[in-house]
This record gives sequence, structure tokens and C-alpha cells, in this order.
Amino acid sequence: MSDEKRLAPESLAAHYFPELPETAFGSAEEEREAWLRFLDMLCAAMLLYKEENGPEAAAFCSSLGAERELAAQLLPRRPAAFRCRAPFTAVLEGLLRRGEQTEAAGRSTPWETLLGLIQPDLTGLIGLLAAFAASCSRRYERVFGALQEQTQPMGLPTAGLAEDLARLLSDLPGGASPLLEPDSLTGSLVWLPAPAPSGFSRLCRPLSLHPRVYEYLTGAKGAPGALEEYAELLSPDADPGEPIGKPDPETVAGLAARLAGEGAILHLQGPAGCGRTFLAHCIGRRLGTPVLAVDAGLLLRLPPQQQREIAIDAARFCLLGNALLLLRRLDAQREDQAAARALLTLLHGCLPVVLVSSEAENPGCFPAGVQRCTVAVERPDRGQQPALWAALAARQELPLSPEIALEDLCSRFDLTPGQIRSVLADASARCASEGLSAIGMRELTDSVRAASRTDLGECASRLSAPFTWDDLKLDPKAEQDLRRACDRLRRRGTVNIAYGFDRKLPYGKGLSILLYGPPGTGKTMAAQVVANELELDLYRIDLAQISSKYIGETQKNLSGVFDNARYSNAILFFDEADALFAKRTDVSTSNDRYANAETAFLLQKVEEYPGVTILATNHTQNFDPAFRRRITFQINLVQPDAALRLRLWQSVFPPETPLEPGIEFDRLAERAELTGSGIKAAAVSAAYAAAASGGVVTMAMIRRAAVEELRKAGRLIEEYELY
Repeated sequence: MSDEKRLAPESLAAHYFPELPETAFGSAEEEREAWLRFLDMLCAAMLLYKEENGPEAAAFCSSLGAERELAAQLLPRRPAAFRCRAPFTAVLEGLLRRGEQTEAAGRSTPWETLLGLIQPDLTGLIGLLAAFAASCSRRYERVFGALQEQTQPMGLPTAGLAEDLARLLSDLPGGASPLLEPDSLTGSLVWLPAPAPSGFSRLCRPLSLHPRVYEYLTGAKGAPGALEEYAELLSPDADPGEPIGKPDPETVAGLAARLAGEGAILHLQGPAGCGRTFLAHCIGRRLGTPVLAVDAGLLLRLPPQQQREIAIDAARFCLLGNALLLLRRLDAQREDQAAARALLTLLHGCLPVVLVSSEAENPGCFPAGVQRCTVAVERPDRGQQPALWAALAARQELPLSPEIALEDLCSRFDLTPGQIRSVLADASARCASEGLSAIGMRELTDSVRAASRTDLGECASRLSAPFTWDDLKLDPKAEQDLRRACDRLRRRGTVNIAYGFDRKLPYGKGLSILLYGPPGTGKTMAAQVVANELELDLYRIDLAQISSKYIGETQKNLSGVFDNARYSNAILFFDEADALFAKRTDVSTSNDRYANAETAFLLQKVEEYPGVTILATNHTQNFDPAFRRRITFQINLVQPDAALRLRLWQSVFPPETPLEPGIEFDRLAERAELTGSGIKAAAVSAAYAAAASGGVVTMAMIRRAAVEELRKAGRLIEEYELY
């Protein structure tokens, strides 16, 4: 500083800026160099000012010196006026004008962009410039140490120094600069967390520029860094994948651009895997900006302070990188909604627009008074899904087998794009591990069922479905109706999409089957055969868990089952269904009113369910007539006649069972009027009797077991009657 010390303060502006061009900056480097010269000018002026105003101002050190020197500093005196304010202010205004001209010329620089984002006051501007200088060169350590009267230079400027330098340009109003406040939102975007040293005032707080801000100002390309654990950066140059159909990304991108000028939240709502992140990526591509997709589900598990730090770093990254921020999976549990609301409020205060994705239409955590626009991201309909399957399958290493009919597959399984992508990857890996050259139907179906399988809670349990049509012995009419029901599910894509009935059926597109008949006629087995035939999971609904004596609890439990199963591609099986689907009665008491409400609610849920619902009952007369009208198929499983009983007896024993030659199945079929369930139970009992005796299953063992089953059914019969 020896050269500057020989200059008068009035000469500093002319020395550092012999001319003030009125043209735009030629480059970002030229702009940074001009601003650093401006800072050097202020620092030199401050040193000269201290020299002019007494030795104690320049020689003051942290030891406070002698008591006489300290007393001299406390004596009242008129502060010396700084004579160079006008030329210094002219330099500042000239630099700001050149920056504006650079912006107008379409050559946006990091420094101008940052100033536009944080809108600093004069003190904040000087503090930002000083902190940047300290990050650029160590020569400022001694300069700032001398200006701050430290015996050991710390290398960082303080909030107090920024205020002192700003006073060279203007009489500052009372109060601190918002940018230099440690807890201010804008300040937290710029500085590293560094509170004032314990026992010192806020003016002693060091100003340490955040590394991401420094990298941005010097032109370094920022990377997510520590955010990578919680976020994914979607580049506008990367291909987001296959289109999802609705909504149109162009329209939503225009909406996002408009909302950015108003400050709002753009809510992308839809089921998991339907393409919410895809749509956000498309918006970024249309606007030419990257998208930082932050996983809110992971973020909300962290302590509050860590949530805030990561959210601010994400906002900082988006502001400096001109990126959109997408807060994914914002389906907060009730206990997390306050934290989610605080997170959204913080981000909305930092960014012009925040994208949010959730499954719920209203996650319950949007800040009050904030403009919000919701865009429904729809599942692709069954007409779009075959093309989506084909397009995504083309990206796999193994092709689809020619035997796979995509239309039939889409009629049975309703999947989102995310699920289809996952299913194909899983099926491809399975086939490759088995040495197959193509993805077969069996592997694809297994992967589909695994991907769409969901937990229906305590109210449902999954049943195995090992039985086929050969195991199920029904009268021809019942079997024909059951096969028609299976064909209806396979062909609903053709009817609804190709034949146009989708427009005529806004709801009620599912399949409902009522199986009714005496106990033991095979209703549960029929449900298992349907599940096996259609290759769908079968869930039996536990009526004991569904029903509740408390008002509203039954509807709540039912709603939970249907909501969880909505996209599971599962068959819901209600055994003894007349307990829930009872007739509505005339209202004479409050109990009647609530019972009728439960029945009406159940009718609504079954009609809305897009999958397969099977109901079994022994007493069809107890069903509400309105409900029976809405059933797609009503199949009567009658008491088997002698011919059907003969078929049942002939097929009930496995081939491995040792049977006595000459078993008279025809006599058993004619004289033992058993249901299919009774015949199976008798066969099992006879097999155990044979195993206990170490021999074969004899006619006597079967006859004895048949009599036991008839007595269970209430028939008073003796064994000799079956001879």
C-alpha cells in the first residue's frame, strides 16, 4: 500500500479508475477485475482516513494500548468528513451502469445475476465483494487485518468492516443490512454458517462466502455435491424417456414459466409411477433448464436444522444454476406435515417457482396464502399402454416373445409407466439368468404381479390359487358363466378402447362376480380358479376386521382396503358377503340409518373398483336388490347331481393314492348326496385311515368317511344305506 499512502484521498478515484467507460463489460473476468479494483480503492481510502484522524485510529490494536490512549478515544469530537464521497459514488454508479448494459446486451454475467437475485443494499454489496476478494487472494488477509485493527489477521472481513467501507459512500440508515444478518434467508444463501464469536457483537461476525457461490462467481460449473444423497439432477440435454400422453408437457411448461413471474407452487399430482418426474423433466427441457429433484421423503426424516441446511443448499444450487426445483414424494404423514409446510415455506421464499409432486390431491402441507396450481398427471389409459409397453421393451437387452399379446396383457393389468419399466427390467434379468433369448409370458406375468403387489393391511390376506378348470367340477351352465367372466376381463381393452365404450362408462369398468349356492359347492375354489386363469393375486377380505360397532369405522376400513387395492391388479374376495351387503331397510332407528349408510357406501366402492371383485354367499336372498342389479355376473353353484358327484369322486383322489381295485364310485355318487367340499373331505379322511393302517384306501374306508360327512351336514344316515 506504499504507493497509495502517498496519494491524497481525493486522488484515489482517478488513480484506480482514470476513465469510466459507458460501454458494457467485455467479459465476466473484466467485470470481476473492475469490482475488485473498486474494493481496493475503498480499502486504501479507509487506511488513509485512519491516518488523517489521529494515530490512535491507525495504531489501535486488540490489546487496547495504554489507559491514556483509551481515554483519548472516548473523548467527544466531531467526526472528520470524508471528502471523496462524490467521486467514489460516481465510480460505483458507473460500474452498476456497465453491468446493466451487459445484461441488456444479452451477456449475463455471474456477478450481475447474483446481484439481481439477492438485491443487496449498499452494505450488503460491499460485504459480498469483500468476502469474494478474501476467497480470491491471500493478500487481503493483511489488508482486512489492518482495517479491522487486529494483531493477528484472520483473513476474513466482518460485518462491521462492510459497514465502515459503505460509510465512505453514503450515510447509512440505522439497523443492520439484511444480507449480513446471520439468520436472514437471503444471507443464508450466500454465507457459510458462521455465527459471531461468543461474547462479541454481530459486527464481529466473519463473512465467509459459501463455496457454491464462489464457484459460481468464478465461472466453475456447480455440481450437486452433498445434495446427491437426497437429490437427482435432471439435465435438459438428457432424454427423459417415453411420453406419457397426458398432460401435454408444452402446456405445463408454459404454465411453469408464467408462474415463475408470479411466485407460486406448481403441484404435479398423480399415482406413483405415472410420470410426475418425467413431466417435470420435460418442463425443464422446454425451458432449457435443469431440474433438481429432491426426495422430500428422505429429507423429512432428518432433524429440523439439517432439513433447513439441505433445503437452503438446494435453493442455492437452483438459483445459481438457473434450475427448477422439484420436491418429490411430498406425501407427508400427519406428524410430518408441519415440517413439510415449513420446508415448502422456506423454498417458496427463496425461489420464483417450486415444483411439488405427490400422490394425494391435497397433501395438507401447502403454506397458507401461497398461490398454487395443481396439474393432474393421469395414468395412461389401456389404449395407450400397448404402445408404451412396446416402446419401453425396445430398450431392454432381450426382446418380448412373439407369443405375448400386449392388448390382452393390458386388459388384465393396469400399470403406470414406472411400473412397466420396472417390470420389463425385472423380467429381462430373470430371463437372462435362465439363459432365455426372449422375455416369455410366464416371466413377464410373474414380474407384473410382483410389481403391483401391495399390502392391503390387516383386513385382507392373500390366498394361493393352485386350482385349474380340471379341478373345478361344476354344472355346464355355471362353468360357462365363469369362463365368460374371465373372457370379459381379457377383452375389456378391446371393448372400452377400440369399440369406444370408455366414453360411455365413466365408472363401473371393473368386473364383479356373485357366487351363490349351498355350502360346499365350490365357491372359494371357483374364485381360486378365476385367479389362476387370469394370473392375478387373490385377497380374501376378513369381515371380522372390516366390521366395527363404532359409527363410521366400517366405512373407514372398507375405504382403506379399496384404496390400497385400487392399483394392485388384485382380485378382492368377500366370503359370506351377505353379512356386509345386506338389504337396506326402512329407517325406524338410528341403527337402521347407519346400517343403510354402510351398505350404500359398499355399493359405491365396489362399483368404483377397476379390478375384479368376487362375492360368495349361501343366502342370496339377503342381498340388497340394488346391489344385485350392479353385479356383472351372478353364478349359481347348485348342489351337484349324481352325474356331477360321480365326476367329483373320480377326480378327487390324486394318482399317487393307493386305491383298492373296484371302488364303486357310481354307487357313492348315487347314494351319498354330498357337495364337492364334502366329497373332498371324505376322500382326505379315507386317505388318513389308509395311512394309519399301512394299507390302501378301501371302499369301506370311503363309505365310513362319507357317512361322517353326511352326518355333519345334518343327515341321519347309517353306513349300510350306502351299500
